[in-house]
Amino acid sequence: MRQKANQGVGIVGFIIIVFIVIALFKACSSMPDTPPPREKTPQEIRTDEISQGFSAWDGSHLELTRWIKKNLKDPSSYDHVETKYVDNGGDVFIVMTKYRATNSFGAVMPGFTSARVHVDGRVIEVITSE
Repeated sequence: MRQKANQGVGIVGFIIIVFIVIALFKACSSMPDTPPPREKTPQEIRTDEISQGFSAWDGSHLELTRWIKKNLKDPSSYDHVETKYVDNGGDVFIVMTKYRATNSFGAVMPGFTSARVHVDGRVIEVITSE
């Protein structure tokens, strides 16, 4: 009879442990894994807005690249090298792109184009194109 009483205590103890483990698991799984996102600064918001006009793949400015290719002898030869921009605030900023492309004689030549671009991505004015 004593053996059955010990078995009963063991089973009850096991069930209590299982319930504790389940409760801990539920409590841990309901906790957020990451802290809530902080609010973005005005500069971060502007950078995000401007970056919409740039390729995530190679950093080229999408509309300026279209303009450059449209004005090349061989648009398929366009090879992006580097793009930078200068933002002084306001609705317009300056984009500068270096690239390589084939000229009329079949030689691959470096090129450079800079333009005034609206924050929505539109090319407003090409400043230089070499």
